[in-house]
Amino acid sequence: MPILDFFLAERYLLYSADREGGIHHGRVHHTPYRLTTADCPEWSAAPARWDGLKSPEAPPDSALVAEPVDVSVFPLRRA
Repeated sequence: MPILDFFLAERYLLYSADREGGIHHGRVHHTPYRLTTADCPEWSAAPARWDGLKSPEAPPDSALVAEPVDVSVFPLRRA
């Protein structure tokens, strides 16, 4: 696994918005993800459109998938 893939996948902060649009962040702790290359035989950009994002026309050049991990989330703070 290239170190860049690991770096881009491993995140230890989460972000959330409240109903008024305020942004909050919180630290998370989990064991490192076990990443493998994802196979993408079918592609749909619908989830991106649901979130109001510009939808990509084709799947990404690289896609990863991780096995589930247990995550501890610490109290959120206003960003």
